[in-house]
Amino acid sequence: KKPRTTASQADNNGFDDDRGDYLWNLHDHIGFRYEILGVLGKGSFGQVLKCFDWKLNQLTALKIIRNKKRFHQQALVEVKLLQQLKQRDTDGSAAVVHVTDHFY
Repeated sequence: KKPRTTASQADNNGFDDDRGDYLWNLHDHIGFRYEILGVLGKGSFGQVLKCFDWKLNQLTALKIIRNKKRFHQQALVEVKLLQQLKQRDTDGSAAVVHVTDHFY
């Protein structure tokens, strides 16, 4: 488990660290849908969590963008790009990630 920091508006009431990364806890739920099972990776834009999607009843990766304004627009561009890739890969033969959902 990751320790919570002191709650303030600057760190999203204790849900983010000083970099703006979400402070996740094992088995927490996001959006009453995704149960956190672990971390798959971290990068300059945020982190990718291994989750169980209770709506679709399957494992999934959930990318959480850092809570800093400069990353928000780039994340929206990435969503559009991933949606276009999915539309063009109708048979699933391309080795690309298929976005199933996004939320802000």
